[in-house]
Amino acid sequence: MAEVYRRKISAEEAKERYILVLKNSLEFFPKLRKPFTLKVSGKEIEMYLEPVEVWNMGPKKPRIDYRIDAKKFWDVFPLHFGKTITITKEAETVYSLSA
Repeated sequence: MAEVYRRKISAEEAKERYILVLKNSLEFFPKLRKPFTLKVSGKEIEMYLEPVEVWNMGPKKPRIDYRIDAKKFWDVFPLHFGKTITITKEAETVYSLSA
């Protein structure tokens, strides 16, 4: 059985063009900032998981979110609010994205 990561795209993710990766799903992906291939609509795109500081917990309490930048594939696979996406692990560093 294939390993998968599913997520319903939020309004912020759609607007800012990224896919949020929840902390409890970090083990599914390669280590932070390590490249992996994401197959999207027939294209193979080099991606990586990036940490982003979010300052919504007060001025001295940043939170770290983990994201995949969707700008690289937006032209062939735009993310819309409410769209459920599935990322399937095909090999150690090869994943595919589908709706």
